[in-house]
Amino acid sequence: MGEAKRRKNAIAIGPCRCGSGIAAGECCFRTGRWFCQPSLVNLRDGRHVGSVDGCYFSALNSCGEITSREHLVSRAVLNVLNPSMIVVSGLPWIAKGEERRIGSSSLVSKCLCKAHNSALSPLDQVGGKFFAAMKAGFLNEENVAQHWLFSGHDIERWMLKTLAAMANSESLQMSGERLSAKFHPTINLPDQIQDVGSWKPKVGLYCNHVVGDRIENINNISMWPLTNEGMEIIGIAMKIQGLELTLLAGDVDGLLRDGKPLGYRPGHFHFDHRGVVSAIDLSWRDANPHSTLIISAN
Repeated sequence: MGEAKRRKNAIAIGPCRCGSGIAAGECCFRTGRWFCQPSLVNLRDGRHVGSVDGCYFSALNSCGEITSREHLVSRAVLNVLNPSMIVVSGLPWIAKGEERRIGSSSLVSKCLCKAHNSALSPLDQVGGKFFAAMKAGFLNEENVAQHWLFSGHDIERWMLKTLAAMANSESLQMSGERLSAKFHPTINLPDQIQDVGSWKPKVGLYCNHVVGDRIENINNISMWPLTNEGMEIIGIAMKIQGLELTLLAGDVDGLLRDGKPLGYRPGHFHFDHRGVVSAIDLSWRDANPHSTLIISAN
């Protein structure tokens, strides 16, 4: 048996990088390469019929029970930052350029019925695990190489879910004014959250960092909406733990930074601790090249 085949066999019987607890060869390493399948999200569950006032998916006629108090930013993500207190900016009741410490339980709103809130829970779980991995990659307290694997489509959909919750609870602002939940007509929230194949080219996740940027790991969160001239929402920019990510949700021109395109659908985040490199890999169902961001975590 050749060395390459022995290595693949060793990987296949080891734990999967997605954290499922299943052997890699029975999970995300089935074809001899790593690929994490997107989470299944079913917003049109036939067990529920009807609409609930206040649920932003009420038009699907698949609501169940009353609206529930939902964290605008997933509780799993807030727990990574700080279970009780976080630093936030970019919200309508916080002056531009200012930060404020608030209790994590304050970022809630009734904008989903219980059925749709439950349907979106897989994305909440992935969001929490992704930022937990990001934090572990930054800190690397054990000084050993670690490896994590996620579906990039899940990160996109988690950001879109967060954007929908923020917009429908009127928790977004532009130039000091609260924004209404007026989305660009090319954004179809139900389809894009449920079906990763519905996302058009250039629509999706962008990484705001380029080679040479210094990223400082800090436990805070900032968010800014992206709008067009008609004040229609086209996406959201986030800064979580010092990492800046942008979601372009509508079918409009790609975003630019200093005249250069931002990194569309990054594939790898590498954390370099004095030569010990840990990595977060993102899987994508497309044929595009996916860049690597090297983060100096010394």
